[in-house]
Amino acid sequence: MSLREKTIRAFAWAGSAKAVTQAVSWAISILLARLLVPSDFGLVAMAWTFVGLLEQINQLGIGAAIIQRADMEEEDLQTLFWIALTAGISFYAVAFLAAGPLAAFFGNDRLVEVIRLLALTMVLSALSTVPFNLLTKDLAFGKRSKAEVLSVLAGGTVSIALALQGYGVMSLIMGTLCQQVMLTATVWVMAGWRPRWCFGPDRVGSAFRFGLSVMATRMIWYLHSSADTVIVGKLLGDRLLGFYSMSGQLSTLPVQKISTIVNQVAFPVFSQLQHDLPKLRTYFLTITRFVALITFPLMIALVVIAEPLVRLILTEKWLPVVDIFQIMCVIGVIKSVDTIIPNMLMARGRADVLLKYNVAILLVLPAAFFLGASYGLLGVAYAWVVAYPMLLLYLYRIGLAELGLSVTDYLKNLTPAILAAGAMGAGMAAFRLLDSALWGSNLWVSVVGATLVGIMACAAALALFQREMTAEVKGLVGSLRSPRPLAESPR
Repeated sequence: MSLREKTIRAFAWAGSAKAVTQAVSWAISILLARLLVPSDFGLVAMAWTFVGLLEQINQLGIGAAIIQRADMEEEDLQTLFWIALTAGISFYAVAFLAAGPLAAFFGNDRLVEVIRLLALTMVLSALSTVPFNLLTKDLAFGKRSKAEVLSVLAGGTVSIALALQGYGVMSLIMGTLCQQVMLTATVWVMAGWRPRWCFGPDRVGSAFRFGLSVMATRMIWYLHSSADTVIVGKLLGDRLLGFYSMSGQLSTLPVQKISTIVNQVAFPVFSQLQHDLPKLRTYFLTITRFVALITFPLMIALVVIAEPLVRLILTEKWLPVVDIFQIMCVIGVIKSVDTIIPNMLMARGRADVLLKYNVAILLVLPAAFFLGASYGLLGVAYAWVVAYPMLLLYLYRIGLAELGLSVTDYLKNLTPAILAAGAMGAGMAAFRLLDSALWGSNLWVSVVGATLVGIMACAAALALFQREMTAEVKGLVGSLRSPRPLAESPR
């Protein structure tokens, strides 16, 4: 099977799994938002600012090293497993001891128990590090996708059952732990890999050094990406943090799911092509083009129907999230494609560039959030709009130069997505104006009708003005259905 066929099928498996998990996750989030109060979500968001940071350190970049290194042997994998497990247990101890001081920092004693329970995910994820990343390296996304779907279903079922019984924030925690237990168990079954005692640290020196560089980059990324949560929680309280967390969750969930698919598939694919620059450039542009074609129209659609959508699925008590949700959707357009460049740079061994970029963000974004917080939640949201795009200029300059691409070539590659997003937004906005004049305030008509009109406008625009893109989509769909070997070129 050619690399192109493996890539297409990997995206198909990962995409179909994420479509299922996306639907389930949204359904779970909606039900939990109706059953719980904003402060419950705020407490979990506070806890994750610390637990998530430890998780980034806990991983030690081992997963990235397993995927990136082509000469990884069984003894190396066994050694990395024991290193990962030792780190997981050690960092859980750190979280257990730090829970009290962190609760005092946020001024909320309930955080102690929340942090200590959520930190158990570090031990569970350490157990799954090797088998999970072996499946990723082999592009075995059919097996991995089944594990992910089962884990989301299990975690969601537990969360909803406990929420119905009135367990409040504990329903969110237990659902998270159950999801991680199920994922760990199923990837072990799917990968067919088993640990045995074998420890040879001298053999994994270079891989470990690469992993530590990746870990440092991800740790700094996590610090700046969670800075807004820390600042809102500290300055504005758990209730407003609950609103902010929900708006961020709803606006970034589609992008996160799609970005997760891209990160899972793109990094191993780019790693295989790291020494073939022309082919790497072609794959990079193709993946970017298709990701943008999905995410740009989707995020613009959410901006247009934000208000009736929140009323319909979350009820009136969540209306304060609408304006923030719309702003974060605009940022989501940019975030949906900017994750592809780091994957390419990591595959090329340029973790140093990502480290410098993330250090720059760490210096700028928290300061912007702190200033924005004095104007409330909207101020924090606008801080994203002002500061984040400016910081991206450095990443794009280095990333495009690494591939030998001009800014014009990159933007031209995004033309179909920009056209599709514009058509979808215009069609939906026109329907909403007509809807308010003819049907009044029926929420189902507003949301479903606008969405259908937007999809038709988007499809019509691509059919009329981007026939080459339409043919490319049909070709990829046909590739999935055809048993014949595919040509190596992705176009």
